[in-house]
Amino acid sequence: MTTTTEIMPNNAIKFMPFESGYHYTENSQSISLRMAFCNKIHDKYMEMFLPVSCRDYFSDVIHAEYWKIPVGPIYGFIYDGTRQHIDRDKIRLSIHCHSQSDFAHIKENCLQILNPLEQGAGFEKSVLLFPPKKVLIIEGDAKWQSNTYLLSIYTLILRISGILFTNPENWLQEFIINKEKLQCNYSNDFQYFIKFPHFQKSLQKLDQIAQYSLQHPEQSPSGWSRDTPIEVIHGFAGIWGIRQKTIDGQSELNEMVTQIVGKDE
Repeated sequence: MTTTTEIMPNNAIKFMPFESGYHYTENSQSISLRMAFCNKIHDKYMEMFLPVSCRDYFSDVIHAEYWKIPVGPIYGFIYDGTRQHIDRDKIRLSIHCHSQSDFAHIKENCLQILNPLEQGAGFEKSVLLFPPKKVLIIEGDAKWQSNTYLLSIYTLILRISGILFTNPENWLQEFIINKEKLQCNYSNDFQYFIKFPHFQKSLQKLDQIAQYSLQHPEQSPSGWSRDTPIEVIHGFAGIWGIRQKTIDGQSELNEMVTQIVGKDE
């Protein structure tokens, strides 16, 4: 089996975990993945907040930074967009797992899933970095965080890479063939493939989705206005939001993605 994994040596990576006395009250996930944005400072990678399980917090962060507003607490999560800033030259995330098997699968699978998609979209390929701790750092093209929809795809792929695939390079086909088994074991994550056909279409149009945001810097990366309640951002800024209607209508970003990938039947 061909692998696209690129590895940096342990002694080249220094990792600074986020130190905090608080904890989150999140719901459990089918795969024990927790992640956080990291900033690179010289030769160190520093976590920007306590790692989270829920992927929606990443949308909250880039929305808060764009509008320079604080968000939270949301189930214990707090982020101050008035003074905190993630790196913009690349996307950088730390990856933690309670389960050793989930951790091993993510380490083996994530780049085999991501890199072909990135190559097709003209994105710089993501790489895995291995600090001398039980954590992974993934570093990729900044286009992945150009809007909340792409960021939601990126973090979803990292989560589903914790699944044991026979051949990670054909992960989507395995999802389709084994949908009943996977839906049972990984129901939280599998819903995107069952309920949202547009997700599969969007994987072929990542470049168009990124270019729209890059060509419209006046639009927030979430597509929502500054005064939109953070509960709306948290629940409707990612993949899930495309099919959902809120009292605030749809965001400009969601409408743009729908135009590019088409409506689900």
